[in-house]
Amino acid sequence: MKKVVIFDYGFGNLRSAERAFSHVGANVNITKDYDDAINADGLVIPGVGSFAACMNGFELARGKQIALERFKNSSPVFGICVGHQIMFNSSTEGGEIAGIGLLRGNVEEIRAETVPHIGWNKVEGMSGSALFNQIDDPYFYFVHSYAVLKNLYDVDTNQPPKFFYTEHDGNKFISAVEYKTLFGSQFHPEKSGHAGLQLIENWVKGL
Repeated sequence: MKKVVIFDYGFGNLRSAERAFSHVGANVNITKDYDDAINADGLVIPGVGSFAACMNGFELARGKQIALERFKNSSPVFGICVGHQIMFNSSTEGGEIAGIGLLRGNVEEIRAETVPHIGWNKVEGMSGSALFNQIDDPYFYFVHSYAVLKNLYDVDTNQPPKFFYTEHDGNKFISAVEYKTLFGSQFHPEKSGHAGLQLIENWVKGL
């Protein structure tokens, strides 16, 4: 049974995430223990609230060091919502706030008439994806006002990330990413019914 740590740095839907990952057969532990987070088969980084608050709490819990070390060692990491956003370069939410920088891109306010973006929406571009394997109805649950609106990778970049997009009020943003052993979703898979559980199961099976 794969050991999954849900990193407890003070922000995120910890219990709902725990239930979802346990449901697909993972051995789940909610903790901020450094060694447990480093050595787990998979690390889940949730996030709810402002980018600045999440990033501050994450750094205080040594989360940035953990994420960088795991990425260096090719150990799987899965960021959810703001936990996905902090993997990028920066955010304009509350000023120019630096992220971890494992992914090139900046988090900005969604350019749409209806903000925040709340509810079910479709993810596009799933072909060849590990996360979205066997998902025929790719609708997931979103709650956010900020997102990465475009990636900053050149087309000839060696081994670029695979980005997935969602459209809201005619504007597209990055709703998920796969990059080596780093995965992220702007939506909440733990709140996304059957499709969300299938995505979580896909990730756990790949650990």
